[in-house]
Amino acid sequence: MKKIFTLLGLLFLTNSSLAVESARSVIVGHFHDIGGNKPISDLIRKRWDYSVNIFTPEDELYINSFGILEKLLATMRSQLNTEALTKSEIIKEKECILGEKMSLYSIGFKHHYADGTYSQGATTFILYNRGGRGWKISGLISSDLGKLIGCE
Repeated sequence: MKKIFTLLGLLFLTNSSLAVESARSVIVGHFHDIGGNKPISDLIRKRWDYSVNIFTPEDELYINSFGILEKLLATMRSQLNTEALTKSEIIKEKECILGEKMSLYSIGFKHHYADGTYSQGATTFILYNRGGRGWKISGLISSDLGKLIGCE
């Protein structure tokens, strides 16, 4: 099985479809950019908050340094490239607007590799809207595909 560093991967409900689209665009944009050639520093400035909590089944990280976050995302991109990733796709999405300033956005994803194998996983992103800066990723929870978090 391919070992992959899955970082991809937010109950006050409102009817704000604009807020939902904005949160969604941050996550979908991040998902597509992480596999591209844009500098990691640009990706962080555009979509990430200055401090981030990351929870995986194995560990918990609190990052409050731009440089550390940049190294972590660069490592993730490097692993994806090393494993001969040919395509990634979002196969499930769930959203949960928790108010004007906080949202959860979960994606289930599938990574396809050159040897014909694939891996699947899920990430729930915690987004916070800090006024003029817009929606930014301030945390994430990595999990199995069957564990998407939503507002049900």
